[in-house]
Amino acid sequence: MRKIFLFLSLISSVNLYAFSLQDLKIQLENQQNIQGDFHQEKYLKGINNPLLTRGKFSLHQGKNAELLWNISAPIELQLKVNKHGISQWNGDKQDWIASADKNQSEQVKLFLAILSGNSSELAKYFDLQITGDEDNWQLEMLPSNNLVQQIFNKIIIKGGKNIKTVEILEAAGERTLLYFEVKK
Repeated sequence: MRKIFLFLSLISSVNLYAFSLQDLKIQLENQQNIQGDFHQEKYLKGINNPLLTRGKFSLHQGKNAELLWNISAPIELQLKVNKHGISQWNGDKQDWIASADKNQSEQVKLFLAILSGNSSELAKYFDLQITGDEDNWQLEMLPSNNLVQQIFNKIIIKGGKNIKTVEILEAAGERTLLYFEVKK
């Protein structure tokens, strides 16, 4: 009987300290401003080699969350993603030009939610399963509604103090891998 009690105590104490979605959200929100390098591999159906993109990013979180995405290869391009949508830097006019696509607000919210670990926003579209601990975690996202299932099969995000990789498996059979290296 004593062994059973010790075993049950051990199991319950492990569950008390499990890393949760709320823990992940708090951990990522505490990183208000992060920046670094990114590398993207896009695998398209019917093409053997991935399309490679690299550059720098800067993510500012909080009420006015914003992502600056500075692509340096294969072309130079600067994008800004925030609650207003996606804008592209126009060097000739020294100004940000907003995308003409007015139907992108849900995509933007989803993208910013992925990068900030906003589990309450992500739970609107996905079933979320987190494993690991604060230094080495994985968030698996499976689409929970028909519309999202038409776009994604699964999204897997891995990280520690910050997000390290995002793998997007699309319903069309394509796959995107994003690697992030945060600079201190």
